[in-house]
Amino acid sequence: MSLLLIGLGGLIGAIARFQIVKFVNTSYSITLLSVPIKPGIMLVNILGSVLLGIITALVQKLEISEDLKNLITVGFLGSLTTFSTFSLEIYELLKQNNFQSVILYVLLSVILSILGLFFGFKIFS
Repeated sequence: MSLLLIGLGGLIGAIARFQIVKFVNTSYSITLLSVPIKPGIMLVNILGSVLLGIITALVQKLEISEDLKNLITVGFLGSLTTFSTFSLEIYELLKQNNFQSVILYVLLSVILSILGLFFGFKIFS
């Protein structure tokens, strides 16, 4: 049963990621310090970190079943956040010798995701 719940969470997370990235990347364009950035993947990684912080805090406070925790964290959030896709985007920027974009994109993604996790944990603990 646990594997089915994780799979269900993964299915929902993958669909959510696809829709969020598609919507954000077609609706918004971000340029920071004259560097263009695709905001979709960065947003889902930050959002996933905030949600992981919230879930981690709630698991400590409430009696949430292991199956429900795994459905949300391993399944949904594991599929929603996209570190492998993030890595591919970095690789593509490196192939284009776009080092300024790589540095800014990596720093913003990592720092804002860690802050998002901290924020999510703090508001629910």
